[in-house]
Amino acid sequence: MILKAVTLLALQLAPPSPPRHDVGVTTQKGEVARDSTPPRVRHSAFLELLGNGVLYSLNYEARFRGDVSLRAGGSYLGAGAASGLSRGRFSLATVPLLAGIAFGRGEHKLEIAAGATLVWYTGEVRVFVAKVAESGFFPAATAFVGYRFVPEKTSVLVRVGVTPLATFTDSVRVLPWGGMAVGGTM
Repeated sequence: MILKAVTLLALQLAPPSPPRHDVGVTTQKGEVARDSTPPRVRHSAFLELLGNGVLYSLNYEARFRGDVSLRAGGSYLGAGAASGLSRGRFSLATVPLLAGIAFGRGEHKLEIAAGATLVWYTGEVRVFVAKVAESGFFPAATAFVGYRFVPEKTSVLVRVGVTPLATFTDSVRVLPWGGMAVGGTM
């Protein structure tokens, strides 16, 4: 619901598209047939450290007219340890999903996005013969407010910003967070 609302808001706030430069072909009757090729979508892939994926995430982003974007990513972290008669392990997987918009002209932009980070976790601790294990899933509301740098002459992408996460499971918990990303755009 949040993602849908943000997407609709972003589409409303998006600046109008620049005039199209349709390619015309003159027919035998002297009419001009227009090429109705849809506007170009720009694709990006980037590694984000900290940020919406909690510790890290690999992301794909599609950017449409008016700098409106949709983003999906993923991360996985697993670890284990043992000492004497005890051992433990855990795993954490996250999927950040965001819709956003960038403001500004040229290489330097203010980027604002909102969405959800889906979180799956498992954990297990064994001490002697006793075992405690838990696993679960929860969605966390998330956002990105920050700086986006995309040089016009290269395909490099750099982002840095504030990426808070909020959960609403037992009570409202907000994690003030931040992150940075480096990647490429096509």
